[in-house]
This record gives sequence, structure tokens and C-alpha cells, in this order.
Amino acid sequence: MRLPFAFFCSTLLLFSDNLSSSLSSQGFTGLINTPNAQVIQEGNAVFQFNNQFDNNLRYYDYGKSYNSEENYIAGIGFYSNFEVITRLVESIGYARDLSGSIKYQIPYQNTYLPTLAIGAQDIGGAASYFTNYYAVLDKEIGIFRPSFGYGKSADSLIKDKRMDGLFGGVEAKVTDWMSVMAEHDGKENHTAVRLRVPNEWLSAVNLEATVAQNLTQSQTSFAVNVAIPLFHDSQKNLVLLNEQKNNIPTVTTTTNTQINTLSSKEVYQPKVESTVSNHGLETIQKQLVAIGFENVQVGIYDKSIYIKAENSVFDHNDLDALGVIMGSIVNNSEGYSHYIVTLLKNNLQTLTISGNVDICQNYLETPTIEHQQALKSNLQFSRTFNEMNVKFLSKKQNSSFLVPRLELSPGLTTTIGTEVGAFDYLLALRANAYTTLYDGLTLSAMYEMPLTHSQNFDEGYTYGVMYQDKLKNRLVNTMLHQTVHYESLLNTTSIGQFQADYYGVLNHSNFTTTSGEHGFNLKLGTFSHRTMIPLLIVISIWVHIVIFMLHLICLLK
Repeated sequence: MRLPFAFFCSTLLLFSDNLSSSLSSQGFTGLINTPNAQVIQEGNAVFQFNNQFDNNLRYYDYGKSYNSEENYIAGIGFYSNFEVITRLVESIGYARDLSGSIKYQIPYQNTYLPTLAIGAQDIGGAASYFTNYYAVLDKEIGIFRPSFGYGKSADSLIKDKRMDGLFGGVEAKVTDWMSVMAEHDGKENHTAVRLRVPNEWLSAVNLEATVAQNLTQSQTSFAVNVAIPLFHDSQKNLVLLNEQKNNIPTVTTTTNTQINTLSSKEVYQPKVESTVSNHGLETIQKQLVAIGFENVQVGIYDKSIYIKAENSVFDHNDLDALGVIMGSIVNNSEGYSHYIVTLLKNNLQTLTISGNVDICQNYLETPTIEHQQALKSNLQFSRTFNEMNVKFLSKKQNSSFLVPRLELSPGLTTTIGTEVGAFDYLLALRANAYTTLYDGLTLSAMYEMPLTHSQNFDEGYTYGVMYQDKLKNRLVNTMLHQTVHYESLLNTTSIGQFQADYYGVLNHSNFTTTSGEHGFNLKLGTFSHRTMIPLLIVISIWVHIVIFMLHLICLLK
């Protein structure tokens, strides 16, 4: 019996690849309860649920005859050697703990040397049940990956806790979908089997299940892992680019002055040598208006198509709006080789991009990596554009002036891992109504209606008392917003009612460098229950005067 079983296992080992990395039940990449020197893959988000009762909590028994625990873990891989993980522990009668853990893998790889990582578990917090600092080594040897480390518990009152001293374990990959593990965590011994759904079944998502046995306490637990790439195919695209070794130039950025003064001989060459008609421009304008774009104007700058429009169709996603505009340009660009597109917000310029029509058409028809990089390298952008020399077909179409708008969105108030409950919530429906009064000037009001909530938000309960104002229908905000655009500076001042009970002024300034690579944001506000409205208006006026004076100083220099 032993010989056939050994032959079966050895046969399976021949078909396994390199070992993968997974979350342990403690909230770091590792085996069962101990870490190894691996980290979450860069750009991946991982989630786990497990029901293992942590041996640290046994020291807080309080004479209880039962023990149960639920662990909710989530983490992200930053760069290629750093992971950040958060963990919520819900153990009725023992502890409710929300904690964070980090691990850093030393960026030194050698064929003959082990991998080294250092980490910290349960950082900060008033009540720390699992605080630990450790260093660990591991090394892949065929289908095995042994790990060995030393940890130090922050609780000096309790002796012989998990990872308080030497710990170690080994993982063996039996097949591509199964691995086995054994470890000593410094206090107890554990074994486990980890099963993985084949990649071809779930594409980029990794799904795993682990069944673990505590040999010291004779307890069985399970865990479910899910790993999701946040940037789909980013690693695959990078490999393809490296293999092709295309010498594609980097992305070009330019200033407003440069866009306005580009040589027509070098850049703006028409595709045909005949007089250009306005039929294609009229078609573009009609299409954009029909789709729902506002403040639309189409014209000619030198021998390029110039379009400006406000995105009121694809809310919060100007990339989709640009895609639609580009598609309309490509389909109606006969006689033009270049385009300039300006996006508006409250009829103020926010972004101007320009480029070659053919390059854009190549990408839209066949969005390969090469065409994507060619498009990026060809794009030029600025925050503003001088329209003095633009010949428009007509006045702006589909004006946004005094057009009422209504946005419905959820409002969610949550608490996680508090003394009151593991997770509490209050879900409300928010109705935000607003309209444009003038260029850059808008009036808005938001009304909130509670829909449902957890028990701790009931009347007389803790959060029912703390958030009693949110449990009623209420007018949350009534504000007047004035946005002013000075070159690379975008400033918005809001005045009115905030959070139902406050009146005040909120000012948000954004400064972006010419290249667009760096930005600076400053948000200042003053709020009070009884602040006089005239005083708020004076403050708002002074803010605009200061910004305007700074702009004049910059121009004089």
C-alpha cells in the first residue's frame, strides 16, 4: 500500500511548476500561521476569510467553554516587494480587533542565497492582541520552499506566544492546483492542504481554499483566498513591449504657447491639396450635440480641426468623452491631418489636447500596444488654449446655462471593528440638484433620505444617538460655487450651508505644472453655526482678489 501511494505522489510532483504565494491565516503572505519571505504580487488585491481561532486569544479565556473566530483580511501589493494588509477579527466573548500589517522583501535576489523579508503585524491601536515583529528567510528547492524566521511579540506579560522566538515551516507543491504545508509557529504545530482553481478556469482571478489542522489543540479550520489584479494585463503588456524593443518616443507635453505657435509647415499639413469644406465639421458638431455634449463649438485653427465641448454625458470619466470625440473626428476629418480638442467644465477650459488624426485612427481601429504608445507619444496637452485665431462655424450649441440637473447617489456611513460592532452601516439616498448660472458659477443643493441601517443605528443604541441627525430626511448642503481659471491655477470657492448645521466658506485651489507631472492642491475652509452671511461673502471676494493679484505678479515677472 505504501509503495503505490509513494509512486502516485512522486508522479504528481513531476507535473508541478514554481510555487505561488498566498495569504496565511494571520494576515501576511506565508504558510498557515507563519510568514515566508514572499509578498503579494505587485498590483494585486487579495481577500481572505478564515475561521481559525488564534492561539493568542486562549490566554484571555475568562473561563469560557467555547471558542470561535471570524477573520476578514484584505491586502494590496505595492511595487514588487512591499505589501500592506488589514485584518478584522471577530471573536465573540474574546476580542474584536481591526489591525494593519506590512512586509518588506529585501530587493536582492541570488540563485544560491535565500530571500529575506522583514515585517510587522498588528501595528498601532489601543488594544493589540497580535502585535509582532519578525524577520524571515525562505528558499525554493525544487518543489519545496522551506522558511525559517525569528519573531518578537510586543506583549511581555504572556510567555510562549506565537512567533515569540524561532519559527519555521515548509511548503511543497504537489500539483499546479494543490500544495501541502507543515509548520511550527513557536508554540503550536500545524499542517494544511491548499487547493487552487486552475488559472484557465477563472482567467486572471485566483481562487484558493485551505484546510488546516492544529496538531497541538486538535482543531480544524478553513480559509478562502481570492486574488484580483487591479491592472489587467499590465505585466503581460510590459513583457511584450520588452520583447518587441520598439524605439517609440516618450509622451510629449507642451504649453499653451507652444500649441498656439506650432509651425504650420512642420505640423499642420492637410491631407489633401484642395479647399476644405465645412461639411465634416458640421457633422461633428451635430453628432456631439445629439449625443448630449454641451457648450459645443467646432471650428478651424490654421488647418486643424478645433473642437471644444463640455462632458455632461460620461460623468466623472472624461476619457470616455474624449474617445467619443476622437471617433467623431476620425470619421469626419477629410482634409485635415491634425486636431485640437478642449474639454470644458462649467464652460471653463480644463484640458486641451492635440495630435495627428492618422495616429488616432490607427489606434481606434486596431488598439495594439504599438499604436497605443504611438498615440501617447504624439499627444500634446495644456490647461488652456487661446481661441483668438479660431474660426468657429457658429455660436456654442446646446448651452448649459440654467439647465437643471439631478444626480442620485448612495450615501454610506460605516464603522468597522469598533467596540460596538464588527460592521455597522447606514445607507441613504442622496439627491443632488444643481444648475449653471454663469461661466464657472453654479448653484447646488443636496437632499438626503435614509433607507436602511444596522441595529446599532436604531433609536437608543450607540450610533442611533451619535448619528441621530442622519436618521432623518434632511437638506444636507445648499451652496454657491464660483470657479476661476488662471493659467495653471484652478480655484473653486464654495459658500453656503454645509452638513446641514453649518454655514461657511470652502476654498479649493489646484496648481499643475506645465508638464502636468506635478500638482499641488490646497483646501481651506471656515465653518460655524452662526457665521454671518455678509462676512462669508467678504471672505470669498478677498480670496479671489488675492488669487488675481498673484496672477498679475506672475505676468509682470
